[in-house]
Amino acid sequence: MGAKHVVTTLQSILSLRRQVRFRGGTPIFPDPPLRSQMSISLASIPFFANLNAADMMSLMAATKTVEVPANTTIFWKGDAPDALYIALSGRLKVFVRDQKGRETVFATLKPGDYFGEMGIIDGEPRSANVATIEPCTLLRLGANEFEICLQTNFRIVRTVLKGLSARMRELNARNVALQR
Repeated sequence: MGAKHVVTTLQSILSLRRQVRFRGGTPIFPDPPLRSQMSISLASIPFFANLNAADMMSLMAATKTVEVPANTTIFWKGDAPDALYIALSGRLKVFVRDQKGRETVFATLKPGDYFGEMGIIDGEPRSANVATIEPCTLLRLGANEFEICLQTNFRIVRTVLKGLSARMRELNARNVALQR
């Protein structure tokens, strides 16, 4: 899927999200077409791709939309894990700083990417810093809500495992390249 399509899809999600009202954590849709349109939009994000419409709506009901200005740290290495985030717009960087203050960027995240899952899976402190490069809109899924989603939906577990596996493969490839 092209970057332009992802951005357009994510913009439509933001528009739809603003139209959905929640009562006690349950989405209340103004009409069936909105429900269908939102499900289609969510399905284009890799994190949601393997979920059916009901699962997506359940997950969306547990999220909060967060607007974050440019050059803002979402969390620091060593922070206690509290949430998983999904980028809807903007770009972020995953990085660490050495003792001399030099920055090493591990990844640049774009709309559709998610981060923060490692800490809420293993309960360990954050392993890197994440900061916005430009203004961003994020979906925030709290650790408790994420745990419930994992316990009740194997498709979400599988999606997270695939994502972690892909990141491990990428790190392995980088290690091999550095050893040459």
